[in-house]
Amino acid sequence: MKRTSLLVLLLAAGVLVWAAPVPPVSASAPRPLKFQQELGPQHPVSSNAANQDHSQDRPPSRDFTGRIISLQGVCVLKDPHSQILYQLDDQQEAHSYNGKAVTVTGMLDSASQTILVESIRPVRSMK
Repeated sequence: MKRTSLLVLLLAAGVLVWAAPVPPVSASAPRPLKFQQELGPQHPVSSNAANQDHSQDRPPSRDFTGRIISLQGVCVLKDPHSQILYQLDDQQEAHSYNGKAVTVTGMLDSASQTILVESIRPVRSMK
């Protein structure tokens, strides 16, 4: 009788372990980062290699010409030819040119249609 009870108990435990949900393991799961002291001064992450300017990875700055308009309190640049509206990351400077024709110099984040503003300057006339 003890043998049968033990067998039933082991079988029930096996079924419970088998039926328990297991969270999926992601191949891209983030790994904890180590501090620079643990890595040592010769490790590439702790050197300036990780902090170098990767400007070649970014798109170059360019000029965007249009009119700054305010939509629901947010200033955007409207391209007069394509009618595309570009968001501007420097709202404080953009507000000072509201309603005016300008050239905005900056980098375009094409995913969000946002210009990372370097400068805004008025233009004399826009055709």
